[in-house]
Amino acid sequence: MQYAFHAIRNNFRARIQYRLSFFLDFLSQFIMTLGDLLAVTILMTRFSSLGQWSREEVLLFFACMQISFAAAEAINRGLTRTSALILDGSLDAMLLRPRGIAMQLVLSDFDPRRLGSIAVGLIVLFRVLPSLSITWSALNVLLFIFAIIGCVFLLMGLFFLDAAFCFVTLRSTEAVNVLTYGGRTCCQYPVDIYPGPLKVLFLYLAPLGLCLHVPLAALLGKPLSPLPPLSPAVSLLCSLLGPLFFACMYLLFRLALHRYASAGA
Repeated sequence: MQYAFHAIRNNFRARIQYRLSFFLDFLSQFIMTLGDLLAVTILMTRFSSLGQWSREEVLLFFACMQISFAAAEAINRGLTRTSALILDGSLDAMLLRPRGIAMQLVLSDFDPRRLGSIAVGLIVLFRVLPSLSITWSALNVLLFIFAIIGCVFLLMGLFFLDAAFCFVTLRSTEAVNVLTYGGRTCCQYPVDIYPGPLKVLFLYLAPLGLCLHVPLAALLGKPLSPLPPLSPAVSLLCSLLGPLFFACMYLLFRLALHRYASAGA
């Protein structure tokens, strides 16, 4: 943990050495996320509701998805470089170091610029939460926190899945990008508004809907189709699928790494 803390601190200090560049990167992320927010706002201005969800409820899903994805991407940005490291032989050098390769990859490029997206998500949350009739009991607070944490872990698992494929294909696969970046776009709306195939994809295959949307739906006191109404306690357990999915994808990454025969093979 001390090694991870020092690596993140040094990465952050390196980023802010050029403060204008850091500020512009932060601002670009902030503006890009504002563009996504504008699209949602325009849609909800045209329609008073989206299925069973009001404007404020849709914005709650949007904010939580943006915060979760930005946090996961900031932490796992280094994993997106796996393909380039394999192709130029740098990964072989990393394997000689005493630290685990997964930790080295994750900590090689911690990206604080994603704080711009998190800032937009937090602003939206502070705007919509007071207008929602949520009773903030201890269980509901846990539902909200675990929904975001579970989604972060699940997205981190998808980044590890993408890195694992790089050992087989040598390049990042667009199929996994559909689940990560496509999942961010789709799951900023409640998953039950989509047709059957997309529901299956994001509820069972890449279960962003189970980790994030089910707890949020329970928090709002509504069922999430096609699932039956779930109690808050069961919905809380759904968010734990995120860490479980992450553990499975990490094991898959380790398996792919053991089969790696170096860039020169």
